[in-house]
Amino acid sequence: VEPLVGAPDGLPALATAVVALSFLMIDASGSGSLYVALAVLAVLLVRLLGVPRPSALALGLTLGAAWALAYQAVLLLPIPLLALLLAAPRGARRAAWRTGLAAITVAALVQVPWWWRNTQAFGDPFYSVNRCYVLLHAGIQPTLSLASGWPEARFPEVAGVGWFLKGLKGWGPGNALYLLVSGLVVWPGLLGLVAAGAASGFAEARRAHDRRVLAALLLLAAFGGIALLWPGTKLRYLVPMTPLVVLL
Repeated sequence: VEPLVGAPDGLPALATAVVALSFLMIDASGSGSLYVALAVLAVLLVRLLGVPRPSALALGLTLGAAWALAYQAVLLLPIPLLALLLAAPRGARRAAWRTGLAAITVAALVQVPWWWRNTQAFGDPFYSVNRCYVLLHAGIQPTLSLASGWPEARFPEVAGVGWFLKGLKGWGPGNALYLLVSGLVVWPGLLGLVAAGAASGFAEARRAHDRRVLAALLLLAAFGGIALLWPGTKLRYLVPMTPLVVLL
């Protein structure tokens, strides 16, 4: 912003210092740096859903980028559809379905190059080490062996979601406590206000057909769900939630 007309001298240096000294950003400056981009995409989704005629292409590209940045962002896919349906007046549900489903389709198309790469490298378009991470935290141990002279870990095949629910009983309460305590520190005062007004704000937004408030509440719930469900919740999980808390 240095060359911008009317920008005060030293503004870039001040902005950089404030961000650098933020303890929330200290974690995000490491391996969690892409969570800042996820926060920007969350705000962009709210903005895109607030226009009179939301673009399925723009929504889909934004969702696709979020999905590419963070595997868990797959939980965000239905949010534009839900926001459109909840805010749609009578007679406009068909258009809401059309736009929402088209956005999900575009988001999936964004992943096609990645799925092709996984197929070439691993023989499975949906290959991810995230499954192994969750299995390990659920108490399912791999068998270790050597393959062509290299160490190899193989997890047993598990079916259903019982193993996940069993693991969730272990890490879920800790995640909830961590989110509560960290939220009170990162958003002092704001967390209580948002929690207290969420239900009434949701109802009022539905009556007013306000897709922006609905989208912000749904996104906050989705990011909160990710942080609660995923083993090993960290400070960086609060990064994409922060602008939503402030907006609400």
